[in-house]
Amino acid sequence: MVYYIEFSEQRLHEYRNNLNWKGDGTESNPIIIESLEGLNQYLRFKDIKSHIIIRNVELCEFYVQSCQNFSIENCTVYYLWINYCRNVKVEKSTIVNIDMRFSGACTVRNNNFHKDSGFTNHTLERKGEGGFSMGIGCDIFLYVLSLFFFIYFLVLGLTSPKGPNIPVIIISIALSVLSFFILIPILKSKRKQSSIKNLPPNIIEFNKLTNLEELEKKYSEIYDI
Repeated sequence: MVYYIEFSEQRLHEYRNNLNWKGDGTESNPIIIESLEGLNQYLRFKDIKSHIIIRNVELCEFYVQSCQNFSIENCTVYYLWINYCRNVKVEKSTIVNIDMRFSGACTVRNNNFHKDSGFTNHTLERKGEGGFSMGIGCDIFLYVLSLFFFIYFLVLGLTSPKGPNIPVIIISIALSVLSFFILIPILKSKRKQSSIKNLPPNIIEFNKLTNLEELEKKYSEIYDI
């Protein structure tokens, strides 16, 4: 069974103190991780704004989510996820699979990717910002409001003094279908397009596609390839 070590802002500094990592997480003195001693090859970093440099390590799976000011240098990674991030750098590393989404102001430069990863210098996705944002809060509000009006009109139609009011019941169902499957998805799409437009551009350049057969063979038993 795979055991992931999860890092939040607080846990990062606890590990820093316990494992004597260099740095304090400021821009002028970033936390530097150069060894997996006390860790394993399955790491998840989430909701971290401290400045971090992780270098010269080999990782099987590495998640970086909702983080800022994060650098990956000269590492070997089988699976790398970078989602909802800003100002993340991936440089001079060897990576079999990479997935970068909803991120801006990130730099992916001078890396080796597996030839079948589907990666090119133009295919990493730039989408809207993530995390539990005002946008998600609005979605929840709209769904709850739609559900409220559906129940309200349905009860109104069913409890009519003259018996069930079929037209009112039909209207309640039609309005719910309209809001759930048409209006709310349109609003989400418009908001997503706006957030994409406002994201800072990523810098993705000078990356190469190579065979990486030895690395793929090394992890083949883990993933039953």
